[in-house]
Amino acid sequence: MKILMSKTLSGQLKPCYDSDAELLKKIKAGDDVEIEIKRPRNLAFHRKTFSLFNLVLDNQEHYKNLEELRKDLTIEAGYFTKRYNMHGVEIIEAQSISFAAMNQDTFDEYYQRLLDAICNNYGMLKSDIEENLINYFRSEERRVGKECRSRWS
Repeated sequence: MKILMSKTLSGQLKPCYDSDAELLKKIKAGDDVEIEIKRPRNLAFHRKTFSLFNLVLDNQEHYKNLEELRKDLTIEAGYFTKRYNMHGVEIIEAQSISFAAMNQDTFDEYYQRLLDAICNNYGMLKSDIEENLINYFRSEERRVGKECRSRWS
């Protein structure tokens, strides 16, 4: 049984949805339960990260492909695995940043190290990146919104 809970100002956990409250009712008073605390990934933060990748892609000349840039920056940020191919050659592969592969705490750390990798490789300041990213993110949201509205009409 998986239930999404939200912490209230009083410090108590309450079910986020009526369906979650119904599931909680199935647990009898005095029953022992095991709870694993996980923060679900923040979709808006995930989108912000991809806006960051797009911002870097648009402001450099080496990469023409977003996925290649994402993989190389992920490796630069220290999120990679090493393996050896059948010829004994070491292969370094970027870790997945999918929702299934990283929890929110790990993703928060990844984002900070990603910013460090961008600053180190492109000579930018974090404050400048964040300032430009806010404007870039908003313009991307407007562009996507226009595309969606045009499809609906």
